[in-house]
Amino acid sequence: MKKTNYILLVLMLIYSFGTHAQLSGAYTIGGTSPDYNTINDAITDLNTQGVSAAVIFNIRTGTYNEQLMLSQVSGSSLTNSITFQSETNNNADVLITFNTETIVLDSASYFRFYDLTIQGYTSGIRLKRKNHNIRIENNHFLLGTAAKGIHRKTNGVDDNPLHYSDSLFVINNVFENAQTGIYIFNGFQTYYQYGEFINNEFINVNNGIDISYFGREYNNSGTFIGTNGGVKILNNKIVANQNSIGFTGIKLTYLADSVLVSNNVVIAKTNTIYNIIGLHESNLQGSASKPKAQVWRNNLVELIAPNSASVQGIYFQNGSYQNIIHNSFLIKGKKDSVAYSLAFGFGGTAFNILNNDFVNLTEGNDSYHINTHPTNNPTSTIIGLNYNNFYGLGDNFAKWVSVDHSTLAMHQDSTGFNMNSTEIFSGFAVENNLTGLLCANLVGLGTPVNYVTDDYNGAIRSAVTPTIGAIETIGVINPIITTNASFTSACGDVINDTLTASSSYINGYYEWTNDSVFSLDNPTVINQTGTPSVETYYVSWSAGACMSNMDSITIENKAVPTPTI
Repeated sequence: MKKTNYILLVLMLIYSFGTHAQLSGAYTIGGTSPDYNTINDAITDLNTQGVSAAVIFNIRTGTYNEQLMLSQVSGSSLTNSITFQSETNNNADVLITFNTETIVLDSASYFRFYDLTIQGYTSGIRLKRKNHNIRIENNHFLLGTAAKGIHRKTNGVDDNPLHYSDSLFVINNVFENAQTGIYIFNGFQTYYQYGEFINNEFINVNNGIDISYFGREYNNSGTFIGTNGGVKILNNKIVANQNSIGFTGIKLTYLADSVLVSNNVVIAKTNTIYNIIGLHESNLQGSASKPKAQVWRNNLVELIAPNSASVQGIYFQNGSYQNIIHNSFLIKGKKDSVAYSLAFGFGGTAFNILNNDFVNLTEGNDSYHINTHPTNNPTSTIIGLNYNNFYGLGDNFAKWVSVDHSTLAMHQDSTGFNMNSTEIFSGFAVENNLTGLLCANLVGLGTPVNYVTDDYNGAIRSAVTPTIGAIETIGVINPIITTNASFTSACGDVINDTLTASSSYINGYYEWTNDSVFSLDNPTVINQTGTPSVETYYVSWSAGACMSNMDSITIENKAVPTPTI
């Protein structure tokens, strides 16, 4: 009996020394006296021990030449998440680099990556198979020109409902020098349910955001439950590589349920001879039961490609119930090249296109504001095409099923569309002015859309006569009274004065006039000080005449506020 007890005791001691408690809490990686010398040392313990609570790995300042291969961790959940982050909360302090795919999540869920620099030459982060609730925030991706920042592509055996993923959050990251910043190509059976792509910046990329197959829900057995979820693509800034081999700012394919593409900036000033597209819709699956669920609104797109064979502001391809509301487009391609502000491919249902500013500065006979498929008449697919502004330098207004509409009037007579649309020069028709100003010519020319109530800057739109385009101007600010109620000037004097606004305003570019018989020469920009409220401006002008007893000045908004992008 004693011998048996002794053997049991030895076995228990062996077992106790051979096992470890599950991970929980915070751990350090790298630096002096860390819990783990390398990131992969920490991953080894994750794989062998699992987690019993939320785990945070604080990575100390340094360069880590490692490939991180992550899979499902025992005990992980929405509550028991696993975080890799810079200890200093500064992504410049921690560099994780590898010569192929730097971080691979293969059927890995509930991981968070915060405040890191991730360098990869094929992928920064690669997603494979099933990935639930992944958050990627405040990171800087340094990428090879053939690399993708965040990459998921299913093929073959991976494309089955058992690899359905529920959510992906990509927020406040910088993607630099990528072939494609975010490329999520799910398969027909491997949908993500929901994704958010918000406040990211893409610098010197060949393509910005290219995602597909979101908005369908499956259970753990791979059984389809229904369309539920979708994507939000908000407040991103995408700048093309000047020498890119073609470029698309945002491309969305086969997305179901809710889709919101809002307040994004797409800029391409490129030398490429290949195709340039600002926004590209392909087979998006809006529905009659939710006709306002898929919306493109308040986006600013500027495509300047003087050598390109094809430039398109926005291109539709067989989508359903798409709402394109209050966007601003400027395109310019090579003379006599293909240049379409608004292009329709084959098919589609229920397009609603209202209050957009389309500017096409491409000259020649193949430059059109609107181009349709040569054999597919989109008339039956459009429920709204009106209250837009079209300004251009091309020879024709539209090519409608291979027939040229040389003017807006001919287009209106032939189709019945754009009956309240205009052809007005706006400030957006000036190259390199995307970060500048839109003039007030489009104020009050739009039609109210009750599900787009604010503009690119967050200003409230008029509920009766909104401004066409992405930015709502505010018309006349009146009155603005000088702090000097009256003064006298000699002819030709330069007068410097201080004005105080008597009411709230929005920052912008203003010209001003006075209420006397004297005119003001050389109106100048009024410089704002402080925050929007009752504000002080500093003004100077050159007097072209003898002025006296000028007791008030009205400042008129000639342009919208400068967008912050």
